[in-house]
Amino acid sequence: PVFIPNYKSAIMLDPTKLLEGTFFISYERILNGRFSLNVAGMATYSTKQGMSNFYFSNQSFAYFDALSNSYHSYNGEVMSGGGLNVQFRNYLLANHPNRQKAPLGLYAAPQLMYRKMSITGYYQEMKEINSGEFELVDKEITQHLNIYAGGVILGLKVPLFKGLVIDVFAG
Repeated sequence: PVFIPNYKSAIMLDPTKLLEGTFFISYERILNGRFSLNVAGMATYSTKQGMSNFYFSNQSFAYFDALSNSYHSYNGEVMSGGGLNVQFRNYLLANHPNRQKAPLGLYAAPQLMYRKMSITGYYQEMKEINSGEFELVDKEITQHLNIYAGGVILGLKVPLFKGLVIDVFAG
């Protein structure tokens, strides 16, 4: 017989989020053989240098100018913030014989997310210095964003080694 440990909790890291400058850690608590609650925390610090360079450089940033009633693009320098993600996971095949139970196997989950982000960057503005003479002046802009999101994900958690699990999901 093969001994399969009965886990009640799992702590997970998402290394792919590091490529966008976000440290993502989550805690999953098994409620019963079929359901679990997953709570994740996110901390973001992204610049044009380092690991998040490709992600950050491919973003387009714009701010709304109330005076001209239009959007203007700017060059982002730093994106920082944090957030929280909550999922209620339903392991779909847990009640079938010879199937894996929570926290492994196929699952579906509604999720809610909140992120508070700040993006700092610069744009150039023409400024008149003397009558008829203009120069480009760099102006700093900081946007503060509150992001709320909700949705449904479908995922599969597959054990790789005794202490390592791969979680592939879409939603």
